[in-house]
Amino acid sequence: MKINNNYLLYICWCVIFLKVLMYISILFGVRIGFGGGNDAEMYNLHALGYITINTTYWPIFLRWLNSIGFYSRDGVVAAYQLLTLIIIPLFACLIVHSGQRLTLKVGLFVFFIFSFYPTLFMFSYDVARDVAMFFLFILGIYSAQKFLYGNFIFLFSVILFSFLLFNFRGYLGFSFVCSFLFFPLLKKINNPKVFLLFYILILTIIRSSGYMDPLLDYRGDGWDSGGSSLGLDMINTSAITFPIVFILSYLAQVFGFFIPNLSSLIVFLTESVPFLICFYYVIVNIRFSDSFCYYLITFFLIYNSIWVIANDNLGTACRIRIYSYAAIYIAAGIIYLKKKNIAIA
Repeated sequence: MKINNNYLLYICWCVIFLKVLMYISILFGVRIGFGGGNDAEMYNLHALGYITINTTYWPIFLRWLNSIGFYSRDGVVAAYQLLTLIIIPLFACLIVHSGQRLTLKVGLFVFFIFSFYPTLFMFSYDVARDVAMFFLFILGIYSAQKFLYGNFIFLFSVILFSFLLFNFRGYLGFSFVCSFLFFPLLKKINNPKVFLLFYILILTIIRSSGYMDPLLDYRGDGWDSGGSSLGLDMINTSAITFPIVFILSYLAQVFGFFIPNLSSLIVFLTESVPFLICFYYVIVNIRFSDSFCYYLITFFLIYNSIWVIANDNLGTACRIRIYSYAAIYIAAGIIYLKKKNIAIA
């Protein structure tokens, strides 16, 4: 099915209008019912000096802004609107475009996906760290792409963003760095089925050796939780049952196949369905991948492996998997353009 470029352009303008309208409502004192919840409130209180939560660089940065007279909760929201509405989508288009002819349709699709990603959209209306962290991630993979394409001066920015991401969310920075080490292995195997078996085997060995215990302790047994919790007990698994429970948890959290209520259905339709389409496209056309695409896929696997094991809550999963989805969206865009350019040639 072909989609008219004018239709995509119209949708993008609607997204821009909606976000601007919602931000104007905030300026007039109408608070949106989402934006970061307790986390955002704690960051705001820390910035103003009422409490201290020096857990990551974000609250420290907010406190510093306040100390020099530049902190404003609405000001941070304004910056977030600029990032999510223009800067992050344009950087995503720039990454997909690198070294290739970017068609208007692909550009509009990438712009729309990144400007109206629902979870990121919601967190752009308060001072939670998610938008800032995602922006650093986008800059990081932009630097990673330049480095992998032979521009070695970007090694310094790769190191910088690795450090920043690690101090914003430890396992995000860890996955960002480790992907450089392991993507050549994925590239060498170049067979999704064989790699999947190898991937599950390695995780099972790690589980049996006990090195996964800190993640499992963080997760808890899952049985006492309700609401959007999965209720999957991964702690009491053996080498035989662990792969089954892990796959179930992966399907529920990463692919969104856990729909306990109406809100989770809406999230599945607006986030997981577009992701599943792009994920399928990447797997089917993986032969068109370059080193950077393999890097993104490797990041997707390593990052997901950590948080899927450590998390048992669908709401938290939606917040964490933004980076996983972004990696696949960008990989799908690059592969589509490569395939199209090869067909034209």
